[in-house]
Amino acid sequence: MKKQKLKAEVRAAQAASTVVDPRERLLTAEDISARLFIKPRTAALWARQGRIPAYRIGRKLGFKWEEVEKALPTASAGKAEG
Repeated sequence: MKKQKLKAEVRAAQAASTVVDPRERLLTAEDISARLFIKPRTAALWARQGRIPAYRIGRKLGFKWEEVEKALPTASAGKAEG
């Protein structure tokens, strides 16, 4: 019985940590793929791998562009200054 209660608490905590403002429109994997010039499957894969943040809504993924943009490395990040 304690195990079930603990699992329920963990699920509740996870759900609370991914609350999305209902006024904010989330982008789909297709939207993200168009902006990044990748396939929608790649966007979904990166989300599963944790490379870009995503929100699960049923079986669909939702993305916030600002969060995705911050998660991706910049083109100049690997270049040495000088």
